[in-house]
Amino acid sequence: MSSVSSKSTVVDDISNIRNEFYSSRRKSIFFKSSQKNECAEYVTSKISVQDLIQHTITILPSTFIIYIDYTLFKQFASPTNYDEIIKHLFDCIHTLITEYGKFELHIHLATFSVSAAERYKDFIQHFYQIYFQGNVDYCGKMNAMHIYYVPSMMNTISTIMRTYMTEYMKNRALIRDKIFMYNKEESAIRLTTLFGTDDQERST
Repeated sequence: MSSVSSKSTVVDDISNIRNEFYSSRRKSIFFKSSQKNECAEYVTSKISVQDLIQHTITILPSTFIIYIDYTLFKQFASPTNYDEIIKHLFDCIHTLITEYGKFELHIHLATFSVSAAERYKDFIQHFYQIYFQGNVDYCGKMNAMHIYYVPSMMNTISTIMRTYMTEYMKNRALIRDKIFMYNKEESAIRLTTLFGTDDQERST
């Protein structure tokens, strides 16, 4: 497996690996989800899962901010590594709670879709199970959740997610007022301010 040293490098590597995967397989029309999982596992056979996770979920230097890049997450996340991804995310949260007593989540959600909400159902359920039912008051410690590039079909996606998150909905009010969502134009401006450069160009 190759090791990566920058976000631009890992993005290029993933693109090449995905092209290699699909060049030898016809894209499935009826089994898109299973093929995407197969492609994600192919990516992790070429690049270390930990390298991928660390580029996807990062603590911004000298802040209590955790940045999560869904555009990378979707390239390698599959049921085989959900536990590793969630462990890393909560390790980051615990690190910030220990140092600052709080944390913020900043999530780059570009390209998230209705089918993605279905595909990552188990991951989302697992996250909320720990978040709402764990031994730590994560709701109280979370300063805010900022979601960038909110999908145009977010209402539909939210409706779908509620169908398999019923047991956690009673806790929704605890974080509702802490969630801030931005459209494409707002996201570009805010991410530039957050990083001091375009997120697509920055290296980590």
